[in-house]
Amino acid sequence: MAKNQEKPLENAPKFKLSGLYVKDISFENPQAPGVFLTESAAKPGMGVGVDVNIGKLRDNAYEVALRVTAKADGEGKALFLVEVVYAGLFIINPELKAEEHDKILLVECASVIFPFARRLIADLVQEGGFPALLLEPINFEAIYNSRKAQAA
Repeated sequence: MAKNQEKPLENAPKFKLSGLYVKDISFENPQAPGVFLTESAAKPGMGVGVDVNIGKLRDNAYEVALRVTAKADGEGKALFLVEVVYAGLFIINPELKAEEHDKILLVECASVIFPFARRLIADLVQEGGFPALLLEPINFEAIYNSRKAQAA
């Protein structure tokens, strides 16, 4: 092989994004409109959960679904609850080994989806009458490595 020529797999993308879509969406504002009539000095408590699910569709086609749930509580009452399942259809390069698929899907594909889910959550919370919820970026690779280490 010539010096400037690389193996075809080294230049090929690991995956192809075929589409992104909202799979499920929910926003609950149980204290409205009363929550907007009272001012509270206490900062609301926040909880955020993130989960990634993979579904194999056929051959090298996968659905990666990112579930993000956020809940705000104030004075012992739920202020809002938002849940978004944002998914993508990904085609993995068929030349890659099957062992590599999980990491690509759980890390790289989830990282592609997250900004779309984050924007949607910010918009939903703001449309619910609250300041936009700006989620911090997520290091999916660190989560993946931590879970692999726990499983070992």
